[in-house]
Amino acid sequence: MGGLGSGGHNRRYNRTLERYGRLRAADLKRIGQLRLGARNEFWVPGFGETAWNIHVKANKQELFLSYSRIVDGKLRTYQQFVRPVWIIQNLGGEQLFFECPSCKRNTLHLYLAGTETFACRQCHGLVHETARTHGRHRLYAKARGLRRKLDAGPNLMLPPPSRPRHMRRRKYKSLLRDLNAVEGALFGAIGDWAITVQSRRRK
Repeated sequence: MGGLGSGGHNRRYNRTLERYGRLRAADLKRIGQLRLGARNEFWVPGFGETAWNIHVKANKQELFLSYSRIVDGKLRTYQQFVRPVWIIQNLGGEQLFFECPSCKRNTLHLYLAGTETFACRQCHGLVHETARTHGRHRLYAKARGLRRKLDAGPNLMLPPPSRPRHMRRRKYKSLLRDLNAVEGALFGAIGDWAITVQSRRRK
């Protein structure tokens, strides 16, 4: 079983960051919500996939989150304290982090991710979409992107495109080198996959 961050139920489904909204430390700092000695309030409507309304009361020492949503026709409200962490930068100034309420690590973003508790992406078991994508698909997407930069169509069976008039020779050679490497790896991966499928069918 296990709770938030225990691993099993979160990693099993490989939920992606791109599906969920986030509370960003940089946003609070940029709009001046954490000024020393000040207490400010603002709303973040429609947070993520669950359409939360989040009421944030903050100063430089503490962050109080009050958030609510309608469940089965009833308004439910939850509350949570989050500790801001200020790190002195080498070139001057301060960088704002949140202390994750679950694991106590410093993080720039907090997520609800379908639960009722803010925590970092590790505790929620969130991964980037690209981490879920199979290697062949990543190579295919990268090859299409390189061909797009070369003003070519997405058909990988066509020969490498000639240099566009607006592109410098050095950049063209660099992109062409990358394209040849990616497409070579892609075709190799497809060949390995085909051999694996055939061997399974023979069993």
